[in-house]
Amino acid sequence: MDFSKLILPLHTDENRAKLANFLGLPQASFVVRAINDEMKEAQIISGDYVFINPTLKPTDGAIVLANTGAMVILRRYVMTPQTPYLTCDDRDCEDIDLSENSGIEILGVATGYMHPFELDGPQPDATNFKNN
Repeated sequence: MDFSKLILPLHTDENRAKLANFLGLPQASFVVRAINDEMKEAQIISGDYVFINPTLKPTDGAIVLANTGAMVILRRYVMTPQTPYLTCDDRDCEDIDLSENSGIEILGVATGYMHPFELDGPQPDATNFKNN
């Protein structure tokens, strides 16, 4: 089998579009890397790649990427009768009020994530891989 046909270099717009289509992501989507474990109950941990769709509007319970002005963060969007707010799974993390004057910008909604393989840790078992 010629494995070179399976390789998709991501340095071209066409191939990035093919990857987005393969993953079921709209063309406007982008990927960010989690830098902490603040969303661990959502199974997003430090080092994970998170797929963000900037065209979606957040709904109650959605994971969003937000710009606070000081930093860009992943948080859970919570809708209440009074005002929406952002929260995280880390108990040391303070909720962020999203009232109209908060200055917080929602950059997009998380649509998925990927845990990368640990290169120096356990590797996936490839003993059942069949090369047809």
